[in-house]
Amino acid sequence: VIPAQELLQIRSKVDEVFVHDELYEYIVALMQATREHPMIELGVSPRGTIAMVRMVKAIAFLKMRDYVTPEDVQRVLPAVAGHRIVLNAKARVGHVAREDILKQVLDSVKKPSVMQR
Repeated sequence: VIPAQELLQIRSKVDEVFVHDELYEYIVALMQATREHPMIELGVSPRGTIAMVRMVKAIAFLKMRDYVTPEDVQRVLPAVAGHRIVLNAKARVGHVAREDILKQVLDSVKKPSVMQR
């Protein structure tokens, strides 16, 4: 348990974590890919996209960095998107795992090679 003021300070520091424009574009492309995947009936919403940005900033902060990397995005995608996607009947009948589909999504979008600032 931490005091509320300390939690607010941490939250403020997380908000200050830098996300390169190419990483914003990468996140949006990944979320769009969930909406276009042939085995996903319902992809990640705009609200899920915002949650993704918040989560990658938090991961970077926990790793004591003030910037986000493409690897942060890849690491967080299953946790953020896994429960937000709805698989279609073909995927459910075929017992296709959400993790496998999200791996396909990651493989379908080119990872940016941004340098830290």
